[in-house]
Amino acid sequence: TIIDMADDPAHVLRQRFDELVAQYVERLQHDEALHARAERTKAELLASPAVGEYVNQLWSELLAWLQEDLARPDSGLRQRIAEAAQGLGERLRTDAEIRGWINAELQAAAPRLVARYREDVRDYIVERVRAWDAAEMTGELELHIGRDLQFIRINGTLVGGLVGLAIHTATELLRRLG
Repeated sequence: TIIDMADDPAHVLRQRFDELVAQYVERLQHDEALHARAERTKAELLASPAVGEYVNQLWSELLAWLQEDLARPDSGLRQRIAEAAQGLGERLRTDAEIRGWINAELQAAAPRLVARYREDVRDYIVERVRAWDAAEMTGELELHIGRDLQFIRINGTLVGGLVGLAIHTATELLRRLG
């Protein structure tokens, strides 16, 4: 059966199938007529509305399945993704060579990415900040600056008051001397 063939890499039918596929791939690379026919068939399939609808339906079903599976607490996919992320994190933590390579690649890519997306990032930040009300702005500042924000406010008030007092004193002193 097909299940037996799938489970057994040494199954006679599976080996024969693998041979036929390898031969076909070899012919595609070297037989111009076969290659041209395959390209025409591919173009016809891609131009077919039925194929497009089928692919869209498959994509929608895949997305629905992923959302449904990931929403379940016992999601096997979520478990495997978490394990992969933990494995990647552990590998990055322990492998200085990989960290160095990633850092070098990011440093090399950063100037191109900044140049390409500078305006988009700026526009996003401007739109986001404009949408904030006073409470949200304060919340964001407190989140990123922390509890020091209150001390910054107090210090700003005190410094502003002292500067105002110094200006007033200097003005009064100059007026009385002049």
